[in-house]
Amino acid sequence: MHVSIPTMLDEYLERNAQKHPEKTALIFKDRRESWGAVDTTANRLAHLLRSLGVARQDRVVLFLDNNVEMAASLWGILRADAIFSPINAQTKVDKLIYMLNDCRARAVVTDIALESVYKEAFTKTPHLKHALVVGLEEEGHKVGDVELVPFAKALAAQKTERPRGVNIPIDLAAIIYTSGSTGDPKGVMLTHHAMVSATESITTYLENKPDDIVINLLPLSFDYGLYQWINANQFGGTLVLEQSFSYPGPILKRITELKVTGLPVVPTIASILKQYEAKGLVLPTVEYVTNTAAAISGSHIATMKAICPNASVIMMK
Repeated sequence: MHVSIPTMLDEYLERNAQKHPEKTALIFKDRRESWGAVDTTANRLAHLLRSLGVARQDRVVLFLDNNVEMAASLWGILRADAIFSPINAQTKVDKLIYMLNDCRARAVVTDIALESVYKEAFTKTPHLKHALVVGLEEEGHKVGDVELVPFAKALAAQKTERPRGVNIPIDLAAIIYTSGSTGDPKGVMLTHHAMVSATESITTYLENKPDDIVINLLPLSFDYGLYQWINANQFGGTLVLEQSFSYPGPILKRITELKVTGLPVVPTIASILKQYEAKGLVLPTVEYVTNTAAAISGSHIATMKAICPNASVIMMK
């Protein structure tokens, strides 16, 4: 059956929420979020951002570790006609200040666990007005001129219907920063059209289908990690969201238990998996392995084929 290609990036989420609202979209630790729940959170956040004065094409930064709130919030930012910019939770104060000022962020979605970093940064960001803080319970706090807003409490008071949008496909959807390892981070500007085109191309090439379950071991602030979530929205599958691959054992067990079909890796993950090949690790449900960031060696490719005997190994870099 022919499925029309969206013109705006967040239409992927709307399509899933209408088609199968109860289906699991995200698995994060012990949480399972349905497409309907993600859609509702996105709508509520869009209304909240607008009530705080966020306007069309304003920049809203996501300074969070991988979690449900970050995954849902990027869609809420788009539905407020704003631009999302994900920043790695490991970012130090000086680079956070630089990026907040470089994109002139109007608002930030962050986590109280990152308070020691954002408190200092917020005193040096003149354009920033509001910070929606996951885990914050009390209202009325400020850091410099930045109002701290309890994320969950503020969202609960908002409307659940989708707000009317005015953006068009050539408007910016995201600003994704480079690591800044060789200088100041560079903001890569991506339009709705560009991101939809990339998503359609990748999911067509991988032949993704609605029953795919993809595990994401990479930060959503990294474009390859981010597109695992956006791609899942395109084909209506399920994304298993992890925060790192520091402790491989439980994650490898999770891949088997959840019958994961898609395994995106980067060279460091491939190197870790090579250590498990000698232990007889087999992941029979995995149907494809992809790689980016840098090319992996022939021995690592052989390892992936041994561990995932039913998978295609696809080099995307």
